[in-house]
Amino acid sequence: MQFEFQESSGEGNWATAGSWFTSFAALGILLSKMNKSQSPRIVRILISAPRKEFISAAIAFGISIHKLNTKESILKEISHSDLVNQPANSKMRLVLDVGHLDVLFHEYYPERKEIRCTINGLHKTRKQHAGKVNKIYLLPNFYPEGVYLFSPQDYEKLDKSSEKETWRTQGAPGVAIFGDLENIKMQTSTQIRNSLIAGVVGKETLTLEDAARLDQLDGHSQSSFINTYASTSEFSKLQIVEDSIINFFDWVILDGNNAINRLCASENLIDRSVLSILELGVPRSQGKALGTFTSELNRYSSVDVTKLTGWNPPAGVNIWGWAK
Repeated sequence: MQFEFQESSGEGNWATAGSWFTSFAALGILLSKMNKSQSPRIVRILISAPRKEFISAAIAFGISIHKLNTKESILKEISHSDLVNQPANSKMRLVLDVGHLDVLFHEYYPERKEIRCTINGLHKTRKQHAGKVNKIYLLPNFYPEGVYLFSPQDYEKLDKSSEKETWRTQGAPGVAIFGDLENIKMQTSTQIRNSLIAGVVGKETLTLEDAARLDQLDGHSQSSFINTYASTSEFSKLQIVEDSIINFFDWVILDGNNAINRLCASENLIDRSVLSILELGVPRSQGKALGTFTSELNRYSSVDVTKLTGWNPPAGVNIWGWAK
């Protein structure tokens, strides 16, 4: 799987990405393949590397590819008749002729065949005629709302093959990345070229953020919902309850020493599968992060993660795993 990166923002020369990126993309595919019910279930992975750049984004890319291939989805289709008994404040996807709406459902008026809903907390209620809704899906309560409609002319031009529709509309949370927000943004804004993604998306060049179907947790904008990222401080603002957004992701990545030190001991991550990226060469933060990480390992058992996943790390990188 060959990737090319543009050396500077939209203007530099193109260079072939080395084994660093492709290796971590392969790890993302392997992690996504792992069955959550397998025994032992890996719940902690520590990767030490001389630098953290592009590790989490590459893993997210691999996870996105595996989700695309499996067509996994957490959306549950319901019929129009189910709307009558549907409780208010349910999240729904309404599929129309030219795209879809992810909405907060309020009420259904069967005599008028009208669905009353709102999007992103806007006070103005949207009234959608049910006769123009082709399919309806129930969404988890955390699911981001949004309008993903095209003009009739633009929608007509879209390739509507199964693979491309899955890419655009899939809801299958893979990884949530927490770290230095500006650093993550800088990495994911990199322009890349890859023949596999070009064939799916229909674009020769796109950002790493789009290629990995990564979106910012606070301000989601993509029509699919696969991978997300946020600042380390954003984690504490999340409502950690049974249906919290974090609980629906297969993996949480703590991207860098600061994220490890601040979050890896969180009780809210005890039962989650967490991958921590320890950046070497920064002694002060490195030692503190490693100390915080190892202090939480007494509840887990060490496993050979390379044997369980079949992944061989690139030169200079080490990986360890623990299971529950």
